[in-house]
Parts: sequence; structure tokens; C-alpha cells
Amino acid sequence: MADTILYGGDIITMDDKLNRAGKVEAIAIAGGIIVEVGSMKRVFRRKGPNTEVIFLNQQTLMPGFIEPHQHALQTSQMRCLYTNISALNFSCYAEIRQKMLDTLDSIKKDPAGADKWALFFGWDPELIADLPPLTAKFLDDEFAADVPIAVVGQSGHVAWANTLAFQESGIDVNDTTVEAEKGGVFVKDEVGHLTGQMFEEPAIMGVMGNAPMPTGEMILAGIVDQMRYYASVGITTVTDLAYMPNEDFDNALKSVFDKEDTPVRLGLYRMEHPHKEDPSASGPPSAKKARTARAAPTKPKPTLEGKVSCCTNLGTAQMAQKKKQKQAQPPRQVARSQARSAAPEEDDEPIPIGNYNSKLWEVGIKFVADGSPHCGTCAVREPFMNTPLTQNLGFPPAPGYGTLNFTSEEFVDSMKRLTKEGTQVAVHAHGERACEQVLRAYETILADDPTNRCRHRMEHLGLMTVDQIARAGKINVALSFFVDHLRFYAKVYKTDIFGDRVNRWTPISEASKNGITWTIHQDHPTFPGDANPFANMKTAITRTQRDDPTTVYGPEYCATIDEVLKSYTINAAWQLHLDNQLGSITVGKQADLVVLTENPYHVDPFKLEDIKVVETFLSGRRSNIGKMSTVGPGLNVMKRDAAYDKA
Repeated sequence: MADTILYGGDIITMDDKLNRAGKVEAIAIAGGIIVEVGSMKRVFRRKGPNTEVIFLNQQTLMPGFIEPHQHALQTSQMRCLYTNISALNFSCYAEIRQKMLDTLDSIKKDPAGADKWALFFGWDPELIADLPPLTAKFLDDEFAADVPIAVVGQSGHVAWANTLAFQESGIDVNDTTVEAEKGGVFVKDEVGHLTGQMFEEPAIMGVMGNAPMPTGEMILAGIVDQMRYYASVGITTVTDLAYMPNEDFDNALKSVFDKEDTPVRLGLYRMEHPHKEDPSASGPPSAKKARTARAAPTKPKPTLEGKVSCCTNLGTAQMAQKKKQKQAQPPRQVARSQARSAAPEEDDEPIPIGNYNSKLWEVGIKFVADGSPHCGTCAVREPFMNTPLTQNLGFPPAPGYGTLNFTSEEFVDSMKRLTKEGTQVAVHAHGERACEQVLRAYETILADDPTNRCRHRMEHLGLMTVDQIARAGKINVALSFFVDHLRFYAKVYKTDIFGDRVNRWTPISEASKNGITWTIHQDHPTFPGDANPFANMKTAITRTQRDDPTTVYGPEYCATIDEVLKSYTINAAWQLHLDNQLGSITVGKQADLVVLTENPYHVDPFKLEDIKVVETFLSGRRSNIGKMSTVGPGLNVMKRDAAYDKA
């Protein structure tokens, strides 16, 4: 007999075979698994004396959303580590300046604030035009020289720190010999002194990794609140594509995902550097070594371990720093030349989470081929525009073509090893040159496996070309597009950064033409606001900016509502190797579901964001974000919780 039966509304299965068989009127769940899908008569045969029957109240039931590229752990840590200065919360520099000064004042007045840093996240001159250029001296003079200050840009690829923050990290801003670890950049002035600006996290975390951590209770609360938020917007499976193993943080995660009432699943992609394999090594690397390899294996852990990410990995990176302090390893304040001379000890490597349980597991490995369009570091074929805005953002000197972080040989060698192990690889690539480098590496390693059994992925793909997408289709590479940049940045991309190239930003329709299993994502926290699947879907369908619904950027690349719903359900499940368990309302799959106020197939694309999430289920268990009323024995009616019913 069924534990639960749901009926009385539209049921979107995302299962093409079921859709062809006719309208689905009800579903039955037993033991967390969908056991029947079909007509009322067929499903209600499963009803027993203890079956809970839920009337959907003419609302819509569909598979829970799967977000294939988030930084869920880092987003959760933003709640307790950083003061948010995003453009969604402030409209001008004066407001942000006052918020920063208030934060500093609070730190100085705190009796326990002597060791605290002032950390800010969301600096965004692209959306707030009057933000001034930042330097260490500016932060010293304008805000404070006696409190370490670090400001992270909204993209997570650029940051600025004051002089004291560098000093606390053992770095002299006037030392012309100082260089960031591979993959990162400390920007210097004309005489070789550090300006205070940093690109990419090997540099950023070389400074910010020294900031004190919040308490364990704060960390746990941040994780719990963030997972609850994901459920409130319909997400039942989320990802983190910058996971770095850390014993303390991993134990906190396990404690959260051991609980039955945690309403989402979390798939982790471990961040690594591709590296050249040593041909003199006898035999393949151990599984542990293979997962912890870095681009420069002779570097000691105090200089880099746990601090590299394409997008912000600031929370877990600082957890790694906290562990080093507990283990009384050499402090980050030692001279960098001395730190580099120490040999790494494999025994100190943290044991990763692995396949912990059905709600917490490692999916694959993450590499980063280039940087961000927001700071001129994504590897493009045509130079970035040279404008006052790009100068304020700190773009490299014109003509700028961005940066390839690693060599093609490093990618091929590491991909070959991981493919042999059966490990999926996901690679961040925004610019055409980065997409070309990664695509050629995949073409090399998949020459004998065109089916791509590992389902290797490419991520973001802002300027990926039509030709490159066609080639990806021939070797079955999974693509995940960051189309939602257009919602906030389309205009500034056109006027100040890319020009007319913005019209071919993430040409999604070409992926459909080439039979590619593609998805879309939002990449928080390196993107304004919070995760919002329907906002992302709206952008993919309309290709418009939020305040201008009439200007369409590349109308030939618009997606359809059916395609974007698949991208958040069955396609995302396929990319995570979960399509036999999740992604559709199909007999035998987990009952991960979302109840919506309206059927998205019947809503104007520009009004998709008006759809509210009523409830989610994980393996048939209600998340209780909404409410039900009992109208009879074993019969309940689903209704919207007013606390979540925002205008």
C-alpha cells in the first residue's frame, strides 16, 4: 500500500514516455519511492487504511528542481562571515560606505573584536556606477588602517585588501618580489609595489585565509538556513563546485545531512588543479593522491591548501586555515620563501567526504580554465573594451585577452587519469579560448570513448561559439550555461565590456540543435541575490535584462519553457549521474517533488518569477515550508504558507 497519494492538480512528470501515454491524474509514494503514476482509478488502488491522501488544491506538482552549479557551502558561510554590500541591497557608494563604516565601528567597539577582520562581499561597479577604484591605500585612508579589511567583488574572482590585511598574512605590500601562487595575481603599480587588488583565489585566499573563523554554532546555522532556503525556492538537489576537504567543516556537513528533516541533497565537486603527470612515476597515483594533486606538488600546505576556486570558496578555505592553526602548523605569517621550502606530507591530507549517504556525496572533480568577464580574466579571442568602467574594475592593461590558467598538456594528463578512474570532470570555461582549450582536451581523451561515459562537463560558457557547441555535441560533452548574466549585466556588457558580442552570450538553442544534454545555473554566491530557478528560466527564454523587457540579446538563441524545465530536472539529473533516481515523476524514482502555485507551461515567460513554491518533498517526506489542512480522515488539502507568499 502507498504511504502517500497526491492528486487534484496539474502533474508535470518530465517523462516524455508518460506524457505521450496521456494525462497523469495522481501519483502514489511508498518508502520514499514513486510506485504508481497515472489515472485516479489506477493510483487509488494503492490506497490503504494508513495512506495519507493530499489534495493539491488545483496547484501543480512536478519533479523537484536540481541546481547543477552552485557553491552551496560558500553561500551558507556568507551568512556568518561577510557583510553583504551587493547592488541588490544598495544603490550608491554613499550607502555602501556607511554600511562599511558601521561594520568597522561595531568591530572596534566589540570587546572581543581585537582579532576580527572586516570582510565585505558584493562590490559591483558594473551595477553601481559611482563606486570608486579600490586600493590598499584607499581602504586605509577612507575606512581604517588599524583593522584588517578585505572586500570581495561580486564575481568572487577579484578582491581588495588594506595594508594591515596583507601584513597579517606575512606580505609586505612594498616587497617587489612578492608573487601570488599559480593561478592568482597580486596587482602591482609601476614601481612593483602591491596595489591591494588581487585576482583569482590563489591570490585572494593567500590573504583572506588568515581571517578568523566564526563559531561552530554559526557555521551549522548557516548551513541549515541555506539548505532551508533552497527548498523554499523548489530546489531539492543542489551542488557545490568548489568543495575542499576539511575535517571540521566536513563533520559539520555530515551532522546536517544525517538529519531526516534536511530538505535537500548536496552533490560536491572537489576543486583541483590540472597538472602534468610524472612519466617516471611507477604505476598510477593512489586514489587519495589522485584527488589531492595540485599544479605544483612541491608547495607546502600553508601556502595554498584549501584555498583555490574558480568562484568563491572563502568559507571552506577559512575552515582549512582554522584546522592548520589547531594542528600548530607554521603560521601564514612566515616568509613565503621559507614556506615554499617545506615538503608536503600526504598524511596531513584531510579525508574527503566521498559517498557519505544518499543526501551528501562527491560527484566529481572541478577544474578552472580561465577567469571572469567581470575582471577581464576570462580568455577571449577579441580584446575586452577599454572603458572607464573596465579601468575601475581593474581589467589588465588594454588590449586584454584574459588568461588561460593552465596548459593544455596539464588538462589532458589530468583528464586522462580521471577518466580512467571513471571520475567525472567539470571545467569552468567562459571565453572562446578557454572553451577551445577544454574542448580540445576532451576531444583528445574521448577519441576512443565518444559516448563520454563519465559525462564530463563544461561550465558557464559565456562566449562559447556555435562551432564549439557543435563539436561538443559530437563527443556528448555535457554543457551548463550561465545565461542569467544577461538579467543583470546585458547592458553593461554591451556598452563597456564586450560590445555586440553580448548578443551571442550563451547560445543555448545551439546546444538543443546538436542533441546536447544541457542545463542552466546561477553560480551563487558569485552572482547578485539568491538562487531563483524561475528567474533563471525567464532569462533563458527571453534573453532580456531585468529592467528592459523589450531589448532581446540574441533572439535566435532563446530557449523554450520545455527546455528550461528539463534543464532543471531530468537534464540536471543526467549531468549528476542521477537520471535513474531523480529528475522525473517516474515509477521507481525517488519522490523528490515540488508543488507550485501555477503551471509554468501556462504562464507568460516574463511572469515566471511570480510562481510561488508551495511545498517540496524529499524521498516523499514533506519539507513543511507550506501548510496543509485536514478535511477528513486521511485527507489533507495543500495550501500556501503566508509567510512564504511574498508579492
